[in-house]
Amino acid sequence: MTTVVLTGPESCGKTTLARILAESFAAGLVAEQARDYLDQKDLVGRYQPSDLLKIAERQSAAEAHASFEQKITVCDTDHQVVSIWW
Repeated sequence: MTTVVLTGPESCGKTTLARILAESFAAGLVAEQARDYLDQKDLVGRYQPSDLLKIAERQSAAEAHASFEQKITVCDTDHQVVSIWW
């Protein structure tokens, strides 16, 4: 399996590019888990280290699930970005 990971600052177009790449290559798409988590918890801009651990767990689970379904997977982000936030 091949995994393509997009890394970059917020609002630079990673999500848009990830969607385009996934569609172009008929690949699986792993969305950034932080966005939904922070929105659901109303924590945008106010997250704690414990939240980052939960986000990392969700990201790992999403990537693991996608890896079984497709030959190519495009990840909107990965643990490197979570580490930077930390």
